[in-house]
Amino acid sequence: MERIEIINDSYSTTKRLFKSRAYMELRGADLEVKEGGLRLRGFTKENSEKLPLISVITIVYNAASVLESTIKSVLFQDYSNVEYIIIDGESIDGTSYVIKKYDKCVDYWISEKDKGIYDAMNKGAEFARGQWIIYMNAGDSFYNCDTLKKFVASISENENAEIIYGDTYLHSEFGEKAFKMSDHRLLRILNSHNTICHQSAFVRREVVQNLMFRDFKYSMDLEFWTRCLQNGLKFKHISEIVSNYYVGGISSSPNTALSVLIEHRIVKMLWLRNYSTKALISLVFDYYKLYSKLFLRSFLGNKKYYKLKKSLKALNKRNVIVILVVLSILLF
Repeated sequence: MERIEIINDSYSTTKRLFKSRAYMELRGADLEVKEGGLRLRGFTKENSEKLPLISVITIVYNAASVLESTIKSVLFQDYSNVEYIIIDGESIDGTSYVIKKYDKCVDYWISEKDKGIYDAMNKGAEFARGQWIIYMNAGDSFYNCDTLKKFVASISENENAEIIYGDTYLHSEFGEKAFKMSDHRLLRILNSHNTICHQSAFVRREVVQNLMFRDFKYSMDLEFWTRCLQNGLKFKHISEIVSNYYVGGISSSPNTALSVLIEHRIVKMLWLRNYSTKALISLVFDYYKLYSKLFLRSFLGNKKYYKLKKSLKALNKRNVIVILVVLSILLF
């Protein structure tokens, strides 16, 4: 058996390594792409029954200001068999300097142009060698330093599961709240704009590599989960908060809200084949509701809008709809 090497006992990614031929030699030494990491120095990692290898993949593009906090949340996990991969879309804001700062702690990183987030996520999965994959994109982080250890402890109770997911703590400049997606059934996912957060989901590597993410700009995770369900894969929920998700990414920006809604509806109609009158009415209602919220937010400003939203929560749903309709008519 090969001897386990420890490079740095302080980080989760440098405690359990095996020496092998340099990865650069295996791929060819005349590569033009920018890449680095432990793998290129001849270090690799292995799965074991008691310590399954967990591949954490970070997708980043022009996020130098928030990337380091994500990297640290991975490195300071108290689980010792972690593979860390960073896929950068050839950033121009200094992201590469942050990555190179941790070159001796990251298993593999690459910086090159891609076709979008879905393409970068697929690329990360191709490089992964762990038994399980989790995506922790730039700006987001693990909830606690013992998150991975708790996940591994839960595997024995969910041996047949292909996807194990937990809860997510949402953060925004206007407050924080815990979001729990404890029901993964098809209708629950497809009738809610809130799907399982991929930052809180561990997926078996072969599942990601076989199904892959498809070309959706905002809804690639929703579409991926629906295909997992269509293929009969087993989901299991664990009652643990897995990640901190910072609202404000590409799919949570007010500027892209309508595009997100359209993509979500495409996914829903694609899988449920629901082109009924009821579905169309629901779509029109969603558009109107979204436009009203966006208009009120821009008209009132963020502070007044969230104050109004908080007040409306005390009312029943019917009264809220009536008030929004009246306000929208008056304002328009």
